[in-house]
Amino acid sequence: MNELNKFLKFAKDIVVKPDSDIENKIINKIKNLSDEDKAVLDDGFMDFLKKYNSRLYLFKKKLKENCGLIVLFSLLGIGTGVFLLIEYKNYRKKIKNK
Repeated sequence: MNELNKFLKFAKDIVVKPDSDIENKIINKIKNLSDEDKAVLDDGFMDFLKKYNSRLYLFKKKLKENCGLIVLFSLLGIGTGVFLLIEYKNYRKKIKNK
C-alpha cells in the first residue's frame, strides 16, 4: 500500500504537456526524487504516466471539470439555431406573399 501511495503522489506531481518526447519530459520532472523513490519507478509506472498525460485523457478531464459551461454553450447554440430557423421561415413567408 505504501508503494501505491508513492505512485499516486508521483502521478499528481508529474503532469506535462503531451508531445512526441513525453518520456524525457517526465524523467526531467522526476529527477529530484531520491534513489530509493526512483527504484519504485518501473516500465508500468512510465506507461501509466504516458496514459495520464495523453491528449485524450487531458481533454476528457477538462470536459468533466467544465460540464456547466458545456451545457450553457449547448443551450445557447440550440437557442440560436431555433431563432435562426424561425427567422428563416418568416423570411420565406414574406417572399411568398410578395
